[in-house]
Amino acid sequence: MRLAKFLGVLVVAASVLAGCSDGNGASGRTEDPDDSPGPATIPRGPGATLSTASGAAVEGAQGTRCWQGAGFGGCVDYLSPVTNAQPLVAGPGEALALGFTIRDPDQLRAAWMEAPAVPPATGGDTLAWPLPGPPPPLSDTERTLRAPGVPGRYLLLVSGVWQGQGDVTYGFFVEVP
Repeated sequence: MRLAKFLGVLVVAASVLAGCSDGNGASGRTEDPDDSPGPATIPRGPGATLSTASGAAVEGAQGTRCWQGAGFGGCVDYLSPVTNAQPLVAGPGEALALGFTIRDPDQLRAAWMEAPAVPPATGGDTLAWPLPGPPPPLSDTERTLRAPGVPGRYLLLVSGVWQGQGDVTYGFFVEVP
């Protein structure tokens, strides 16, 4: 994951430096900037879904990731967790299951945290949550989890690693009434 973050920083730095060119080749670039892949072309990793035992489900938002797609790979780095906009409602301690659109990851880690009180920035069907400090450390987990036992609004942060393809972090917004 450190490698993924380092590569994400390099992608951002290269983008900034490319934007600082005076357009006459003084930057040392010889290729057409339009030929270079931008953030929109970085492949998305597999989708992830969080489901309750009662049958409700929500697709997680993809955050920081490094993924190899058909013919191109790349990294995207987010400064804060990104989640689904509408919370998944789960009962206290209710069983939850993670599902993926391709095979299960080789390594799966997760952490729960209380949703910050500061309203998140919205991006259509996703929310970007400002964090008052560093996110909690992720711990190895199974695909079956339990919702927190205390009512509140929570973020479930999940990281999956697929050997030879990449790693993806997901965010899920969960409300326990």
